[in-house]
Amino acid sequence: MRGTNGNPHSIPLPAQIDIQKLGHGGVITTDTCNQAQKVRRILCEIVVGALDYDCMNHLRNVWFGSMEKTLTKELNLYLRTSLDEIDPKLRVSTSMSALIRAVDKEFSLSANYPKGHGKLFLEWIREYYPGVLLLHVERAAGSRQDLCTEGSMAVYMNYQYYTEFLDMMLRKTRRNEMASILQQNLFVALTSTEMIALSRLLSIFHISVCMPFRWLAGKTHELRDFGRDVGWGAMSMSRVIDTLYDKMKELYITPSLIVDEEFIMGIFNEYNELFSPLTPTNIKTTDMIVTLAEAAAKTICDELMNESKATYKYTNQSRSEYSYNHCRDEKKRAMLGMRATNDEAESALGGATVQVQE
Repeated sequence: MRGTNGNPHSIPLPAQIDIQKLGHGGVITTDTCNQAQKVRRILCEIVVGALDYDCMNHLRNVWFGSMEKTLTKELNLYLRTSLDEIDPKLRVSTSMSALIRAVDKEFSLSANYPKGHGKLFLEWIREYYPGVLLLHVERAAGSRQDLCTEGSMAVYMNYQYYTEFLDMMLRKTRRNEMASILQQNLFVALTSTEMIALSRLLSIFHISVCMPFRWLAGKTHELRDFGRDVGWGAMSMSRVIDTLYDKMKELYITPSLIVDEEFIMGIFNEYNELFSPLTPTNIKTTDMIVTLAEAAAKTICDELMNESKATYKYTNQSRSEYSYNHCRDEKKRAMLGMRATNDEAESALGGATVQVQE
């Protein structure tokens, strides 16, 4: 930490600390909430030359959050009669996030819910299905909007084990061993072909859209030597958004493409059960996921083209300076090596929250 100009260390003197230094290659990145956006606008007015940017992880989460709401409404309409026949006390919902949180409560191997049976389920799995691949739901607490895609993979791959275990629990007749409302709720939801179709659809979106987009957003600052023109930088994520819009528009027009592995994925052959299922129940879900894919693709297209949303300015149709084709080369070069997310800030906030809660 040797300093210069007489300073014994590299920490600047108080007089040298100035917010205007952000104007020399600084980028102000926030999420998309109104408060953060306003603070960013104010800072950009104060700091001459500072660049501004939206966290790409937050943008992605907004799309998937909106998509899940649309799919929930679609299934509510489709299953309206069946839902009316279910006892209200079971609180059965067509929301994938609600199902994932219920799965986490009942089957979490960390047994983080007092009324769950994660430990008993693990013992049952080891006895009847030793060595089986068992996916688990990650970070189901909170309000993460991409939970609906990330957690759906565990539901789709494990639901056969879940329902068999729940069937055993529902058959118990002793008063102190009778199935809980949570277990009854899960059995109803996990034996629904439509809900399994929804989990399959969202699993496909997770590995084909969410994971690649997440990787590109997280690695953009390391990819400056790749890409066309000036190289791959934060502004290159606008090209990814344009590509996503084109693909979703094509999927909306031809929703059967949702099970076309070459169109959706290409090389992810290990997830073949998603595209060419062999399990009888999974095969039955194909017609439903094609129906849901149309609504899902349209929702994402609408989100990307919504002029009131933060994403729109990154699309080619907006013709704004944030879109790749209408962005100056000087700005593209200035953004090379810059992060496309505000993950570091989020981590700091998350760490502070944990300390406060403890």
